[in-house]
Amino acid sequence: MKIKTILLLLIFTGLVFSQTKIEIKNAWVRPAAKGANSALFFTIQNNGTKADTLVDASSKVSDDVMIHETYSKGKDMMGMRMLKFVAVPAHEEVKFKPKGLHVMIMEAKEDLKIGQTKDFTLEFKKAGKVKVKAVVQDMPLVRGMKH
Repeated sequence: MKIKTILLLLIFTGLVFSQTKIEIKNAWVRPAAKGANSALFFTIQNNGTKADTLVDASSKVSDDVMIHETYSKGKDMMGMRMLKFVAVPAHEEVKFKPKGLHVMIMEAKEDLKIGQTKDFTLEFKKAGKVKVKAVVQDMPLVRGMKH
């Protein structure tokens, strides 16, 4: 009887420690007027031992919130496309930043004013729904980036 209990505890403990442990850091959103588009940026930190996958994003800020990436279309040409998912390897981080991965906010339902905090939900295949609070702020100045 004791051996079965110990085995069950070991199995349960192994399951708990092998799960993804997703942390969202430095979330911010660009300011925008009602009806305009914006974007959400952040860093996903996977502190778990298993990879996970970002599969969806949502917010009351817009009915149309989606995972996007900016990509090079050729000589000095950039494009944007929707992604169905973004893989997040175990023990790694994935950055959502201007001119890269981002969560696109189409036709904001309200003004997004500097200093406000807006709520978002990121949905992961394994970790489930993760609530995110993002501060509305101007694009940070990044060396080599013009805005």
